[in-house]
Amino acid sequence: MQTQLSVMPSSVDPPSHPALQDGKFNMEAMKESLAHWIMMHEKSFSEVEEEGFNLFCRRGMPEWREVSRTTARTYCVNVYESEKKKLKNLLQKVNKISVTTDCWKSKNQKMEYMVITGHWIDQNWQLQKRILNFVHIPPPRRGLEIADAIWRCVEDWDIQSKIHTVCVDNVSANDSAFTF
Repeated sequence: MQTQLSVMPSSVDPPSHPALQDGKFNMEAMKESLAHWIMMHEKSFSEVEEEGFNLFCRRGMPEWREVSRTTARTYCVNVYESEKKKLKNLLQKVNKISVTTDCWKSKNQKMEYMVITGHWIDQNWQLQKRILNFVHIPPPRRGLEIADAIWRCVEDWDIQSKIHTVCVDNVSANDSAFTF
């Protein structure tokens, strides 16, 4: 069983750009914090349009400007891209990375998924792990699709020369994934 990974942003403590600094409100910092809140707590983008949410924000920050769900989505994508860039830079400094996969089928959607996680030992000899990709694998789950998803992930993160091991779960399709 794989443990749940933290989704805490790298800039949470202390905030990279405080929303209130030198007595001035910074809406851009609030947008970044809003995106982190949405992603950390798996909130729906539409929650930013709710009257109660905006009342709460205006009460504490009179300068708060309401945002739409599409704008909130854009904030989340921007934060994701920024965090991905930081992780990509970190991975370039790592010597060897082991990759694990976990495949499963959702009961209610009848869809199959695979998560790809990178594991490495940092300079302080601490085990680090990060989710590198979360992909839909169309049924039937075959080795070729699994191998292709892993390879695309490794290429996307530019870690081809750093792979130490690949460990997959006990699914028969995984046997053929590594014969290619």
